[in-house]
Amino acid sequence: MSILTDLREDFLRSIFTEIVALHEPTAREDSKKNPTTKPYPNFADGDSELSIALAEGVLNRVSSECVSTLPAEEAAAGTGRFAKSVEDYLSACFLRLEHLRPGNWKFTTTQRGGSISVYDQHGHPNADEQLTGENSEIATLLEKDCYIGADILVGRAPVSDEQINASEKLLGPCDRIASLTRLRERNISTDGNGEACDSSMPQILHAMISCKWTLQSDKAQTEAFNLMCKGDGRSLRAVVVTMEPLPRRIASITLGMRDIDCVYHATLYELIAAAEDDEQSDAYGFLKELVDARRLRDISDLPLDLAV
Repeated sequence: MSILTDLREDFLRSIFTEIVALHEPTAREDSKKNPTTKPYPNFADGDSELSIALAEGVLNRVSSECVSTLPAEEAAAGTGRFAKSVEDYLSACFLRLEHLRPGNWKFTTTQRGGSISVYDQHGHPNADEQLTGENSEIATLLEKDCYIGADILVGRAPVSDEQINASEKLLGPCDRIASLTRLRERNISTDGNGEACDSSMPQILHAMISCKWTLQSDKAQTEAFNLMCKGDGRSLRAVVVTMEPLPRRIASITLGMRDIDCVYHATLYELIAAAEDDEQSDAYGFLKELVDARRLRDISDLPLDLAV
């Protein structure tokens, strides 16, 4: 097998042995006449027969090991590790893609203290306040571009002139061009006149990733819809990674928010296979439509898409 196939399998193995559990319905849930009174995977919606069927289909295709059966509270607690698993997977893949996207890249989860404010594009809140205070039109525009903290931040360190000139002399120390680009380390480490600054070297924010175990709650959908940001230069990549089995909930994110580039499913191939087996629903056709519209991809596509 290939290296990227092995890394995907390692990623799924970590999820299905450390996070996925069988949700044990509570007595209160049983009284609601749920579709099942049996334990079901904790990424399924217990109120949806289709969600349970698709989740069980995914589980049967991925995990040969028996996952644990836990009370609702404990089954939900493990899902907080999803972002860390995604971060580990992306970091491992990106190490293998250095020939496609060279650079000093860093993946950071906000759970471990990562903050958007430490990145170059967002390290100047005072400048924003000054602009909005002096110009009401700019203030109105900025109010429309709000963002929330993503679960994973992808950044790249600026490069030195020596790296830029590695093959041939592209820039010289006396050149008055390319003096504002943030990829050039000299523009951040000096004040523009060649004098050294005391500030630390911020990374350039490349992408924001929101990791949602499911999209069952209104809060999860709202946070995914709000995954957008304002900053210097081009728009950042903003994507969502999820384990949500219901196609219509996935579509609410993929089709409902243009600022989200794409939704990546942790088990897309297995989910499509499970949906194809369920002949009584339109889940298979719906998933194929989302894939054909290039709004839904597998987690294995994300490292390569980030390398674009």
